[in-house]
Amino acid sequence: MSPSNLAITTPETTSETLEPLSHWARVSLPEQDPARTRLSREELRPLAEARGDACVSIAMPTHEVGAEVQQDRIRLGNLLSEATTKLEQQGLTPADAERVLAPTRALEDDTEFWNHGRPGLVLLLSEAESHVFKVPRAVEPMCWVGPRYRTTPLLSLVEDDRFAVLALSASSVRLFIADRGELRQQPQGDIPHRLEDVVGYQTEEASVQWHTRSSAGPGRSPAVYHGHGVGHDDQNHERTAFVRRVAEAVIDQLPRRDMPVVVAAVERTVAELRQHAAGLKLTPEAVQGDPEDMNLASLHAAAWACAEPVLKQPVERARQRVGDQMGTERVSTKLASVLRAALEGRVDLLLVAPDATRWGRFDSATGDVEAHDDARAGDDDLVDLAVTLALARGAEVHMVERDQLPGDGQLAALYRY
Repeated sequence: MSPSNLAITTPETTSETLEPLSHWARVSLPEQDPARTRLSREELRPLAEARGDACVSIAMPTHEVGAEVQQDRIRLGNLLSEATTKLEQQGLTPADAERVLAPTRALEDDTEFWNHGRPGLVLLLSEAESHVFKVPRAVEPMCWVGPRYRTTPLLSLVEDDRFAVLALSASSVRLFIADRGELRQQPQGDIPHRLEDVVGYQTEEASVQWHTRSSAGPGRSPAVYHGHGVGHDDQNHERTAFVRRVAEAVIDQLPRRDMPVVVAAVERTVAELRQHAAGLKLTPEAVQGDPEDMNLASLHAAAWACAEPVLKQPVERARQRVGDQMGTERVSTKLASVLRAALEGRVDLLLVAPDATRWGRFDSATGDVEAHDDARAGDDDLVDLAVTLALARGAEVHMVERDQLPGDGQLAALYRY
C-alpha cells in the first residue's frame, strides 16, 4: 500500500481509507483574520487524517518587530516558490500549482499580518483547503509536499498556554489575557475600577484609605490601610464585597472558566483574593507589589514565571504516565515499533521532541521501516508520520524537550495494550 493510501483503523471501524482531499469543499482564508493562533485537539485531528496527492506544509520562524520582519516576507516568498517547483514535480500544471498557493500569496504584502507576528508561521495548503497558523514556538524552515500534512509544528498550538493576569492597585483594576509571547489588556466590562465603585465614594473615604507602596526596594513596604470613622469589621466587609465583585466579573470575561489567573498586587490584596475570590483558579505564586510600578513587559515576564508551572501540568502528568510504565512492554522509544503501533491504533500517549526528525520510508502493508541519515528522494519524516498517525487515531500527543525524554530523546509512546 502506498503512503498516499495509508489504511487507518479507527475505534469505530476495522479498516478505513481516509477520504482524499479532492473530495472536500475548498475553504478560503478569512480576509480580516487570516491566521489561527489556537487549535483544539478536535480541530487538529482532521488535519492529521487528511490525505491527498499534493499536500503542502510550509514552516518558518518569524519576528514581531524590526528589520527581520521584511526578511520574513522575503523568506515566505522563497518558500512559496519552492512549493511551486515541488508541486509541478508532483505532476500539477503551473496553473493548478498556483491555485493551491494563491490564498496565501497576499500575505507577502500584508503589513498588518506581519506586524502582529509570533515566533513561528505554519501554512497547510492543498487543492481542497488552506490554513495559516501563527505558533508560539520558533520552527525550523521547511517546505514539504507529500500525501499528507506535517503536523508536529502545530503541537504547540494545542498546548494551551493562555492565562489571565489580574492587576489590582490603589487606583485601578485591570484584566489581561496572556500567553508565552504577549500580554493583552481586556475591556473593563463589569469589572469595578476601584473600591468606591462597589461600596460608594463617601463610604470608602470614611472607612479606609488605601495607600500602596511597592514592596520592592529598601525602605518600602506593602500596602498600608488606615481606618477612620467606622469599625474594623465594616472595613473588612467592604473590602470583601469589593474582592468578590471583582472575582465575579473576571470569571465572566475569561475565555474559559478554568483558566489560570495570576494576581499582581500587594501582599494583603493577594491574600484577600485567595480567601474570597471563589471560582477563580489562582496560581500558587503571585506577582507581589504594586502593578502600577511595572511596565507591561516586566508584568508579563513576572506573570509568565508564575503561570508556566501550572500550564505545564498536563505535560508533566503525561510524562509521569510514561515514566510509571518504563521498562514494561507498554512503553517504547523505538521509532519502528511506535510507527507500527500508531498505524494499528495502539498508541494511547505519544511524547515527541520539537526538533525530532528521522528520514526514511515506512511500508504500511508489512510494517517495515527503512531509515536514512539524510533525506533521499521519496523519503518521509518518520517521526512526524508517527505523530500524524497517532493523532489520526485519537492518541494524546505532547511536545517535550529532548532532555526530558527517555531513549534517544526523539519520542516515547505509551501503548493502549
